[in-house]
Amino acid sequence: MAPFSDLGISPARVERLEAQGITEPSPVQAAALPPQLSGRDALVEAPTGTGKTLAYLLPLLARLDAVPPAEGNPAPPQALVLVPTPELAMQVRDVARGLWEGAQGDVVAIAGGGNPARQVETLKKSPRVVIGTPGRLLEFVKTKKLPLASLRVLVADEVDLLLDQGNRGDVEQVLRQAPVETQRVFVSATLGAEAESWAEKLLKTPEVVRVSGELKLPETITHLAFVVDQREKLPFIRKLVAHYEPVGAIAFANRNEAIPELVSKLRYHKIRAAGLHGAARKDERAAVMRDFRAGKLQMLVASDLAARGLDLSGVSVVFNLDLPTDAEHYVHRVGRTGRMGRQGTAITVVSPQEAFVLEKFEKALGIHFERPVYFHGEVRERTEKDEKREARKAKSKPKPAEPSKPKNDKQPSAKQIAKGKARKAKRKAAGVGKWSKAKSSEQAAE
Repeated sequence: MAPFSDLGISPARVERLEAQGITEPSPVQAAALPPQLSGRDALVEAPTGTGKTLAYLLPLLARLDAVPPAEGNPAPPQALVLVPTPELAMQVRDVARGLWEGAQGDVVAIAGGGNPARQVETLKKSPRVVIGTPGRLLEFVKTKKLPLASLRVLVADEVDLLLDQGNRGDVEQVLRQAPVETQRVFVSATLGAEAESWAEKLLKTPEVVRVSGELKLPETITHLAFVVDQREKLPFIRKLVAHYEPVGAIAFANRNEAIPELVSKLRYHKIRAAGLHGAARKDERAAVMRDFRAGKLQMLVASDLAARGLDLSGVSVVFNLDLPTDAEHYVHRVGRTGRMGRQGTAITVVSPQEAFVLEKFEKALGIHFERPVYFHGEVRERTEKDEKREARKAKSKPKPAEPSKPKNDKQPSAKQIAKGKARKAKRKAAGVGKWSKAKSSEQAAE
C-alpha cells in the first residue's frame, strides 16, 4: 500500500502521524484521499475503527494548507464538519488539532449544549475549521454569526446518525447556504438505502469509496461470556468490576430510561459511574465525557450513542449488560476497547434464554467467546467439575408450578339458561324455596 507521502500528504504532517504511531494509511484512507485531494465530492462508507476520521481530515487540512489565511484580515471558516453529537465534535476537533501544528485557534467545536455567547466570541476570531452539530451551526448561519461565503470543504460525518436523530432538515439548510463550488464529503460506518439515496442527491457526481463490509474486530480484544439469570446481571457485573478493577469501562444498555437506575445502583456500591445516553441534556453529556476522560469516572453506562464515532481512550473493558441487537452493533460497542494495539476485554453477560445468540456472533464475526467461570471472587477457566456443578444447580431448580385449572370453566348455553329460569319460576309458583320459607314464617307467627 502506498505511503501517506505518495498520496499527497505533506512531510510535516506525515511526521505528526508517525509521532502518533500511524505509519501507513488504512484501506479507507488510501482509497478516499486521492479523490478528495483532487477536489471531488465523496461518499465514504467503512466499518467502525478503520480510520474514517483521518480519511476526511487529512485531505481537508491539506487543501487548507494550500491556501494560507490572509494576514490582518482573516477569512471566515473555510471548512465545516457536521457531526451528530457534541462528544464527537470535541473528538474530531482534538484529532484535527493534533494534525495541524499551531492550529489551536484555527480549529474549534461549536455544538448544542455549549454557551452560545462564548461560541459567538470564538467565531469572531475567524477559525478556519468549524466542527459542530447541525442545529447550533444553522442557528449561527441564520444570524450571520457563521458566514459560509469562503467555505471550501463541507463534511457530514456519521450520515446515518444525522438522519436518525432528525437533523435532515438542518443539514440540508446548511448545505444550501454553502457556495455551489464547495466540496462535499459524506462519511458513515453504515449507509442504509435511505441514507445513501439522500446523500447522492446532495453530492455532485461523488466518488464512492467503500471498504469491505466484513465486520472485523482487533485481535487485541479478548471476548468473554457469562450466563446468569436476567435479574442477576447487574450484581454480577459489579462482581466483575471488583475483580478486574478497570480504570475506564463502558457498560452498554439497550434502553435509555433504564440507565439512570443502573447508575444509581452502581454508585450505591461505591462504583464511580455516570450515564451517557441520547435522552440526557447535551451539557450533561459533555460533563460526563470530560469527567471520564479526566479519570474521575470508572464506568460509563451508555446507550449505543456512545458506540458510534467516539474514540474514548483508556477503555480497558466493555460490558454488554444487554445484548446488542446484531453483530454490527456488537462491533460498534466492543470497538471502544483494544485500540492502537492495546489489549482490551469485552464481557457479554447473557441470560440462559439469550445464550444461543453468542454462537451467531461467533459465526458472523469470526471470533470466539471464552466461557470462564466466576467462583469465590475469581474468574478462571472452566473445568469439568464446574460443568457438573452447574448441571446439578440447573437440575435442582424448582419447576414453576402449573396454574390450577378451574373445576368447571364451561359456560352454559342460552337454552340451558332459559330452562333454568323456567324451573325457578315453576318452583316459586309451587311455594318452594325462599318464598315458601317466608310464607311458613308468617303462618307460624299467626
